[in-house]
Amino acid sequence: MADERADQANDLGLKIADLAIQLVGEIPDSSTAALQLKALPTKTQIFEFVNALVNGLVQEDNLPAIETCLTDVETITRLLVNAVEEFKKHTL
Repeated sequence: MADERADQANDLGLKIADLAIQLVGEIPDSSTAALQLKALPTKTQIFEFVNALVNGLVQEDNLPAIETCLTDVETITRLLVNAVEEFKKHTL
């Protein structure tokens, strides 16, 4: 049972990473690589990212509800960008 949960957690982590990469681009292998994003994600991309994440977690695809409920896109953008930059630095 514990091995199965660990496998499920790993699969979920990989899926979340895939979503983040689709949104902001590949994470360089080297910690000395340029850490700048090509561009900040758009509001639409953030809505789609959150919708895909929620859909993956609770199997409910409801983009209109996400667009209605998610009012602080700027904070979500900042947190996502910060997390990706920490992954790029290999410090997270």
